[in-house]
Amino acid sequence: MNIPQETQLPTRDHLRHGGNLQEISNRTGIDPYQILDYSANINPAGPPPWIKEALMAAASRVRHYPDPDSTVLREAASQKFGLSPESFLFADGADSLLFALPLALGAKRCLIPVPSYSGYFRAARRAGIPAVSIRLPAEKNFSLASPEFSAALEEALDAASPATQGVSSDTMVFLGAPNNPAGGSLPHNALREIAGKNPGACFVVDESFIELSAGIPSLLDFKNSTPNASLPPNLIVARSLTKAWAIPGARAGFIAGNPDIIQRVRSQLPAWPLSCFAEEIALRCLGDNSYLPSTVPYLLKEADAFAASIAALGDIKVIRSSANFLLLDFISDSRAEAVHGFLLSRGIAIRTYSPEEGLSPRYARIAVRSDRENARFLSALRDAISATP
Repeated sequence: MNIPQETQLPTRDHLRHGGNLQEISNRTGIDPYQILDYSANINPAGPPPWIKEALMAAASRVRHYPDPDSTVLREAASQKFGLSPESFLFADGADSLLFALPLALGAKRCLIPVPSYSGYFRAARRAGIPAVSIRLPAEKNFSLASPEFSAALEEALDAASPATQGVSSDTMVFLGAPNNPAGGSLPHNALREIAGKNPGACFVVDESFIELSAGIPSLLDFKNSTPNASLPPNLIVARSLTKAWAIPGARAGFIAGNPDIIQRVRSQLPAWPLSCFAEEIALRCLGDNSYLPSTVPYLLKEADAFAASIAALGDIKVIRSSANFLLLDFISDSRAEAVHGFLLSRGIAIRTYSPEEGLSPRYARIAVRSDRENARFLSALRDAISATP
């Protein structure tokens, strides 16, 4: 696999995020809340039943400043995951923390597999540092688990700092687990081996979709470990509460890692990184042991059925991720553009791509929603294919 050198960061137009309904509304004239949003991967079960109660509870504290250190939240995370409270840092979404990391650690470059979440490029651009794209093999469905990727990552780390035999002290590596948009992750044994060989590089593992996935173990599984358990000092785990708990409007997420790194990242955040509303919701998410087990199995079963139904339409390659999204290959750019336009005319939004994001425009990512909504999507997609030469 060819390893590109430091690459120019994509412009803002090419650093999009799903779920921007207002932008779609501005382009189409459709009421934003009438759009069937397949561009954002949110648990279709909707927020937990206690969400209104949580908002009311937080409203009683709105006259006071929230705890700037999120003390209660960090204690709750410690109880849930088995790491010390000092190992956690909460903020208004995982993105805020991903953006703060390169600045906090003084990174000089980022290594980013492509295709992956465009937010990693935004984090590098905000820090004013270059990104090195490591292309994932299309013939392996863009999998991080491929031996080719592991070899390419090690080669890129060596190239980043040849004077220190691969110990690249100024390098940050972003890895999705599962990776967005194709799914899959770098196996833990391979990750730990590479991290061990490169103690100066910082590896950021983004587990934002892991609670909506099957077959991918979390690096935060320390609950049954010995006391004083910890992550490797150069490994950071990022979590979003947005996707699995269907609360994107609340903005809450956290990172876990070495307490020294946590303190440095904290210095990059505002004095109060969480509102009292987000704090209350996050606390209840950490303490709720029933919502995810009651919703995720249905979602993953629906994902299998949805993928099979799309594949049965013909002339579309479906890459079934381990999470709640599918990557579709429409074979040609023009066909994908026509399908996208047709779906928009039916009030359905999907996540499209550009070459700057590491994918041809012939690809699109779609969420997995309820069976009723998926049936509507399938009907529209069938019509789009019939209308597209």
